[in-house]
Amino acid sequence: MRLSTRAVERETGTPVMLFDMKSAITRLSSYVITNDCLMNDDKIELLSFIYEVVLWAAAVRSALLATLHMPIPQMKRLMRKVSASSPSQPLSNAAQNDSSSSTDQDEVNPVEAMRYTCTDLSRYIGELWHECRIKRLPDNFKIGHTSLEQMHHFLTGSEQLSISYLPAASLNNWIKVISRWIPFIAHTLKMEALVWRRFTILELPTNYDDLFSRFFGRSCLSCGTIPRNPFICLLCSEVVCLDSCCVTSTGGMVPDNEVERHAIQCGSGVACFLSLNTSLIVIVTRHKAALWGSVYLDIHGEEDRNLRRGKPLFLSARRFARLRSDWVRQSFEQQSMSFFTFDHLPTFLRDAHYVLSS
Repeated sequence: MRLSTRAVERETGTPVMLFDMKSAITRLSSYVITNDCLMNDDKIELLSFIYEVVLWAAAVRSALLATLHMPIPQMKRLMRKVSASSPSQPLSNAAQNDSSSSTDQDEVNPVEAMRYTCTDLSRYIGELWHECRIKRLPDNFKIGHTSLEQMHHFLTGSEQLSISYLPAASLNNWIKVISRWIPFIAHTLKMEALVWRRFTILELPTNYDDLFSRFFGRSCLSCGTIPRNPFICLLCSEVVCLDSCCVTSTGGMVPDNEVERHAIQCGSGVACFLSLNTSLIVIVTRHKAALWGSVYLDIHGEEDRNLRRGKPLFLSARRFARLRSDWVRQSFEQQSMSFFTFDHLPTFLRDAHYVLSS
């Protein structure tokens, strides 16, 4: 029995546009996958239909989130276009009345956000079908690098999304329902990321002098002073202090020092820093630290630990690739790296030219 959007809202208390689409499609697909009365070809046909419908719902949801992430000038331009083509559009007024938007945000690309969401959902369904033995992925199929069109062809036999799975009535109902919720949930929705960035290390400049001049003298966001021992978080580029000025008494529940506190906030307890005064990479985890080495070498391929020789340093592509690989695999403790108590980090950095070997 087919439920209308309003009926679904009454039954669940949640508009369709607020559903987690991966959870929704998993639950819907499970009824088909576990039905022993259906042949596999019938299951594929039904699952393809579910995929098409939920895919469009995910696309519309992503467009909604993109609208809420837009800065006010971009939103106004979009709403003028929307109002010109559909003056009664309920989402227009709701979005324009959203007071949580700002004018200093970067502009949002809604098409890119929708494509990312649809591609991610399609890859998820492809893996679900494969694991449930509904339809096996080809041996040479690298699902993490496939496009939306490739995944859609694998799941439906066609590279083009069919608009027939998104009736105008359904779209209008979805938007009409969610528009009543927008004033109350806009701030919460804006906390959801449009595109998830891989949890990896940021790109670094080729020349260490460029990096040094960019961050040297920059104030710490916590204490407002210029740190004597600045640490650059390679996950978010924030400058933090290793100095005593940022040490606070927290009663043991939270680390006293700013570096460890930032590691918890930014990397869930594990973070990768660059010590600006030494050029060394520091791995911080669970009140321990380790010196990874440096990704910047001189023209002879040697480190200048603590910048004692003052030679120009350049980014080593090989070492930087190794650091990124170690970070992605989180394999630091499995290597021969020597972790020590975090309290000893200033001493180890000071004597780094003795601690590390060539």
